[in-house]
Amino acid sequence: MSKKDYSVDEYNKDSRLKVKRMAKVMAFFLLLLIAFTLLQVIWLQIFHNYHGVNLKERSRLMFENRNIDKASRGTITDAQGNELAININTYNMYAILNPDYKTLKGEPFYVEDKEKTANELLQVLGLENNQQARDLFISQLNQDASQVEFGAYGKNLTIDQKNAIQALNLPGIKFTEVPTRYYPYGDFASYAVGYAKNDDQGVMRGELGMEQTLDGYLRGQDGESVRNLDAHGIPINQDKPLVITPKANGNNVELTIDANIQAIIQEEMQRNLKDHQFEMAFTIISDIKNGEILGMYSLPTFNPNVRDVKEYQNPFTEYCFEPGSTIKTFLIADAMQRGVWDPNNKTKTGKTTRDNWGGHYIGDWVYNKHKASWGELEWNKGFYVSSNTVMLDILDKVGYDNWINSLTNVWEFGKPVETQFLKTSACDVSPQQPLDKATTAFGQGMTSNAFQILRAYSAIGNGGVMTTPHLVKKIEEEHTGELIFDSEKTETLPTKQAIPPEIAASVLNEMRQAVTYKEPQPYRIGTGYILDNSPVPIAAKTGTSQVAKGGVYSKEGGYISSYAILAPADNPQICMYSVIVNSKDKDMQFYGDMLKNITTKSINYLTKHSNGFEISQDPNQYKVENYVGSDINTVRTNLNNQQIKTIVLGSGNIESQYPNPDQVISNDQSIILRGSGDVDINILKGKSIFDGQNIAKLMGWNLEINGVGTINNVTLNENGIIVCECSFPNKVNEEINKRRNA
Repeated sequence: MSKKDYSVDEYNKDSRLKVKRMAKVMAFFLLLLIAFTLLQVIWLQIFHNYHGVNLKERSRLMFENRNIDKASRGTITDAQGNELAININTYNMYAILNPDYKTLKGEPFYVEDKEKTANELLQVLGLENNQQARDLFISQLNQDASQVEFGAYGKNLTIDQKNAIQALNLPGIKFTEVPTRYYPYGDFASYAVGYAKNDDQGVMRGELGMEQTLDGYLRGQDGESVRNLDAHGIPINQDKPLVITPKANGNNVELTIDANIQAIIQEEMQRNLKDHQFEMAFTIISDIKNGEILGMYSLPTFNPNVRDVKEYQNPFTEYCFEPGSTIKTFLIADAMQRGVWDPNNKTKTGKTTRDNWGGHYIGDWVYNKHKASWGELEWNKGFYVSSNTVMLDILDKVGYDNWINSLTNVWEFGKPVETQFLKTSACDVSPQQPLDKATTAFGQGMTSNAFQILRAYSAIGNGGVMTTPHLVKKIEEEHTGELIFDSEKTETLPTKQAIPPEIAASVLNEMRQAVTYKEPQPYRIGTGYILDNSPVPIAAKTGTSQVAKGGVYSKEGGYISSYAILAPADNPQICMYSVIVNSKDKDMQFYGDMLKNITTKSINYLTKHSNGFEISQDPNQYKVENYVGSDINTVRTNLNNQQIKTIVLGSGNIESQYPNPDQVISNDQSIILRGSGDVDINILKGKSIFDGQNIAKLMGWNLEINGVGTINNVTLNENGIIVCECSFPNKVNEEINKRRNA
């Protein structure tokens, strides 16, 4: 049927049907659109995300400005408050090379004159004669890049260097600020302090020493604050940002290290060992009464500012080695405790064997070296000359199993030295074969570390009470000063009565004889004889052990020489342990001289020149006389003729002196003679702090000492105080303060 055959009614009816169908289709799509829109709204309400954009976060950013408030790392100090690790800002330099960068005024904001820029930068940085640096700067400035850096030459610049470069007004040279850990004393107690550095996320983390061990205490927690913005992006609460998370700076840590003892150890080791070849050497001193580590130094060392670490294994806590004959001290203590010690018992020396040793023998050092012996030797003398065969006879009386039990449970070898903030290696005491058990009598077939030796020897010098070596004295909350940890009030540092006081005293006396014993017969001299002429009486036990190479003891493996020292011998204040690995020297007198100097200077510092113990006389000691009223030049000449050092202040007759009459000093100490007349303050230069302070007392001067060690420079300030800068300076100099406060 054609369209023209429709009636009007039919046509209208058909049209209405078409309209209805169209309306239904439109309604359907409208409903779909509404449903889709509702789903989108619900989705956004729940997930706040549209095509990967967090709309809630985007909205917040439009009307909020959040800031991260970086926490500063806590400071590490020694026991006197000298700051060993602090925070400073350094600067990394970079250059913009893209010529599209211009200022708002259209001026160049990029490096135009590359030759001039390189020359002026090199001049300011003191690198004008460094061809390698010059080549790098020129090469970098000619790169096809938007911006470049200058390697190590452009990193960690000081505030002074940054300001000097900015004063040149060189277009395109810019800086980024970098929080940095700084160690004002360089390699001072570096294995105790360690170091921290920024990781890839810019978080400063400790990586060695106490910086690593106490990282959780030192690091702190960053804060966060927010400012609300109006529609134009202007802060509404400019004066009072809303603090979401308050910043918590890291806690401050005080170590037990005494900067003066530390300086003594370092200066003596550097001076005495500089001309000698060895693989490694280290010395550590503890306060025998409480276990505080007063000083520890190792060669080779490292500077934590440049992190030139040659050996990441801590030589004091992680280096396990066979301690040698220093262990004999504990065997004779065990024999005394078990009632089997008789100093007059005799042993046939040279070499010996036992049925269960599989045909092997053990020889004394005189047999191994000279094919000689002491003949029959008393037990106490066997200890003095360090006889292995005598020790084996004593071990037979004590019993192998009893000895191993004492070695581990009484003297705690094979167990780590553990405190709240330190845990050393356990090392190994687990001999299985009879021969291996026998060699533990003279410190082989087992291993130990320096902290374990200090722990065990503390009982010998401390009336039988064993103390725990430790490095942390206090941890203090940075803002309030509240003590989080105080070693003097904590029970986390275990002590125990390892042996009775009378046995400790007897063993201490035997150690003293190991230094002083001497008879007019071949090889009958205490192995600690090179310490005998010390101004401070020393009790000591030496140790020598072979280093196994490929599981076999041989000359190729080398030797470890060690000294365990208690001083003063009659009432020990310090325990010192010193080790030198694979020394190339046959004559070790230099090593003994070093140990005597460290001991004497440390005790003099701790007791103010022997006020607390009696120094016995020997040819290297001198009893001070009364010189007041005598001619100063005459007295000086007489003393110098006796190899006694003098410091002369003024002229004429002597008006005062130091030390006072009747005090005993060593011949390497100075007598200070005060005459009449003026004295220039520069006389303090080159003097030790102790001599400087005594000169000041005689002169009536007021001193301010910055640092430790030798006085290098003196100035008189406006208050009439003489300011002395020492060889190990404090961080009081202007540059460090500038860098720290930048």
